[in-house]
Order: sequence, then C-alpha cells, then structure tokens
Amino acid sequence: MHDHPHYGSVLSRTREALLPNCREMTLRSSLALDAPVPVTQRVGMVVHLLFCGLCRRYRAQLVWLSRASKGAASAPKLRGSLPPKANMRIKHSLRTAAASIAGSVP
Repeated sequence: MHDHPHYGSVLSRTREALLPNCREMTLRSSLALDAPVPVTQRVGMVVHLLFCGLCRRYRAQLVWLSRASKGAASAPKLRGSLPPKANMRIKHSLRTAAASIAGSVP
C-alpha cells in the first residue's frame, strides 16, 4: 500500500487540510473572508483554532478589520474642510512637535 506513487501526496494533502500549521492558518483565515472554504479545510481550521490562541487572536483581528473597513466604506463621506484658523493651529502644532523631535535627536 505504501508503494503506490500517489499515496504520500494524498496523505500530505489530507494532513494539510485537517491539521494546518500556523502559516497555513493565517492564509486560510485571510482567504475565508473573501470566499467559501472547503469543508475539510474548515474542519482543520476549527481544530487548529481550538488549540492555538495566537491564531484565534489573529483571526479575530482579521474579522474585526474586515468589518471595520466595510463599515468605513459605507459611512457617509465628510464634506467641506476645516476652517482656516483650525488648519493653521494644526500645522503649527505639527511643526512644533517636529522641531521638538528633531531637537532631541543627537
């Protein structure tokens, strides 16, 4: 049975689907936001996420970013601009901060 030329590749593909490593999980997590994931890969993702807190956190962050970006895209756009005095205050504050930083660098 082990002499079959495709046996190793079948086992390898099955292992990758059912037991993804963290690198595979980051890719799958990203792809899963845009397209359906095959059942075998979903099972593997669930199993991996049960044991890997870092990948759970990464996936949660991806989901949050995806929702936030979709919400920002649908939010009404601000029109108009700041009053000239506000623009001057902001520019002055930025220049003062930049000069302070530049002065503290040896």
